Amino acid sequence: MAKKKSTDLNYLDSLVQDNNKEEEKKIEVVIKKKEKKQKKPKNEESIEKIKNIEEEKSKKEEPLPINEKKTEEKISEQKIIEENKKETILPKTGPKKRVGPNIELIRKKQQEKLLREEEERKEKEEQKRIELEEKERRRIEEENRKKIESEGKKKKDKKFKKVRDVEKYLGNMHVKTKKVESSKKEKVSGDEGCKSPICCILGHVDTGKTKILDKLRETNVQGQEAGGITQQIGATFFPLEFLHEKYKIKTKLPGILIIDTPGHESFSNLRSRGSSLCDFAILVVDFFHLLEPQTLESINLLKLRKTPFIVALNKIDKIYGYDTEKNLESQSEGVKLQFKKGVNETIVKFAEIGFNARLWNENKELSKFISLVPTSAITGEGLNILVGMILKMSETFMKKKTTLSEKFECVVLEVKNVEGFGTTLDVILVDGFLQENDKICVGTMEGPVITKVKSILIPQHCKDAKAKHSYDSVKRVNASMGFKLAANNLERVLTGSKVIKVKDEEEAMNQINEDLNYILKNIILKPNGVHVQASTLGSLEALISFLEKEEVPVFSFSIGDIRKQDITRASISKTPIMLCFDVEFSKEMLEYAKECSVKVFSAKIIYHLVDKYKEYTQKLSQDTKLKYADECIFPFELKILPNCIFTKRSPLILGVEIVNGRLMINKSVYVKREDKIERLGKVTSIENNKKPVNSAGKGDKVAIKIEAEYDNNKMYGRHFDENDSLLSIVTGKSVDILLKYFGDGVSEEEMKLLDRIRKDLEVY
Repeated sequence: MAKKKSTDLNYLDSLVQDNNKEEEKKIEVVIKKKEKKQKKPKNEESIEKIKNIEEEKSKKEEPLPINEKKTEEKISEQKIIEENKKETILPKTGPKKRVGPNIELIRKKQQEKLLREEEERKEKEEQKRIELEEKERRRIEEENRKKIESEGKKKKDKKFKKVRDVEKYLGNMHVKTKKVESSKKEKVSGDEGCKSPICCILGHVDTGKTKILDKLRETNVQGQEAGGITQQIGATFFPLEFLHEKYKIKTKLPGILIIDTPGHESFSNLRSRGSSLCDFAILVVDFFHLLEPQTLESINLLKLRKTPFIVALNKIDKIYGYDTEKNLESQSEGVKLQFKKGVNETIVKFAEIGFNARLWNENKELSKFISLVPTSAITGEGLNILVGMILKMSETFMKKKTTLSEKFECVVLEVKNVEGFGTTLDVILVDGFLQENDKICVGTMEGPVITKVKSILIPQHCKDAKAKHSYDSVKRVNASMGFKLAANNLERVLTGSKVIKVKDEEEAMNQINEDLNYILKNIILKPNGVHVQASTLGSLEALISFLEKEEVPVFSFSIGDIRKQDITRASISKTPIMLCFDVEFSKEMLEYAKECSVKVFSAKIIYHLVDKYKEYTQKLSQDTKLKYADECIFPFELKILPNCIFTKRSPLILGVEIVNGRLMINKSVYVKREDKIERLGKVTSIENNKKPVNSAGKGDKVAIKIEAEYDNNKMYGRHFDENDSLLSIVTGKSVDILLKYFGDGVSEEEMKLLDRIRKDLEVY
């Protein structure tokens, strides 16, 4: 029993000393112990507690031997007394000092632990709540998605009903909104007697013309264009098989040939040439900018040639809030409202220039109203409608133009070198057919050339004829088609000229000469201009047109790569400068140009080329002006201000006002009295508001100092007075320098004053 008591006491002792094991039980034991201590003395309390424990244990367990029991009792009593002494030792003086366990610290640690456990519990609950919310959100989203899909099917049915109604009106055309992937492709073919309609795509610069074509043929030709601006005419053929596979279109026509034209104002000649070839046109209009200058010009060209067209209202994807993953019908109400407002503005703009326009699905009178097709070159929205309407309108309203005839009509678009074939022509066959070994006549800068067709190269379907890619060689080609033609002596062929199939050589050459005269008659040459070199005739016309607007005179021109005779011709001009647009320049030619003192500028964008030229001429002009600044004398007329005569003899100090011209320092002056010239001297100082300056302009009031020259002293009051005008003294050389190098800065009033001074001084 004594051993058991000792064990219990040790257990209680360990509860107090060990702060890390079962802290809750420890606190309860300590608190109870403290309460009992307050009621009884510690020694009595401990002894009584031990006795109670012994009595309880003695009932449950068998008694131990007497010797062991006594030993245990003594040891346990001694330990309890020692422990209580430690806890309750009283000093001789002053209050009791506590030496036992730090209950406050234990309680604080227990509270911290409870707080940590509470925080962990809350975190777990929060995590569980978030997971439940996420699960609920996904469930709701899934339900909404299914609901939207079911509603979308209903809307699609309504939408396709409208489309089918319009298709029924247009004919048996079937437009598919998505590309169908199928292992079994339906074989389709057009009627043998039909030819593809030639469609021209027109519009202002940066409206997205080439982007639309890129989206249709799934290419990136615009990325290959210098500056992203189309600078040549390109042709792309879309065969019926491709159109049927992609858009599920059925038609009697073999396909569409689409011509892309530049939109910048400088390329109006190319637009004119392109529009003259086409049977039908797509007018691309920016949804946000509507009818811009080149758009209006394109409309006038189409109106002049009576060419039917539809309007692609492009860039609808830039409407604020537009979702590119949805079609127009599925957009928000805000987007639809903005779209409707833009369409109404477009209709008003067309009405202002005399055209009636409607949205394509609202247009039931195609012969009276222009169809507006909303498109996006980014998402492909509306392109299927665009293609479908072109084909059906061509088939319905242009049967004669889409019927193949025996008449041969072919136009040169570009001259290019192709590896393995040499010089080739990019041509568009408008009507008739062409085959290998046919004899043809083409126009060059030196006159007509007769040659024989060696190869006919057709670009792969849905590829731009001017882009770099492989070609298929064929024996024969029918209209309408864009292709490459390989033959001898094509290096100097003029783009834009006709290709004549030769039956009678003399007659063919006469036709080519007439065509060349018509092309070149509008180019005006001047004796002191620059030499212009371009890759194609269309580019040459565009460059010369731009130079005329910039008032840059043209001395001579040529087409194709640079040759020695071109550099020699440029060196004869008073302005030995060559402006080369989109042409190659070999090292040999560059060295030859340096030998001939010809300055060469080359660029692939017209703006850059002209900017380089202007920068050079401005720098040249500034350098020249600095060189001849001292020798140049601007005319001036000075009026003496009353009461501003500070000295009356040399050096004369006077207050004057510049009546006309420009007063410069170190320039001589004279007065004319009774037909007699009095040379007063040189202006050596000018002050404006008591600050020295080198010059003064018309209307300025300044003080000047005039020092006599050649000991020729003149006095105020004797030789001149305030009623006399002071004029600049000029020489023949100074006049020549002024007119040659500074003439652009001389006004008409100054020229009249100069004539008066020259007459007084007899300088001619």
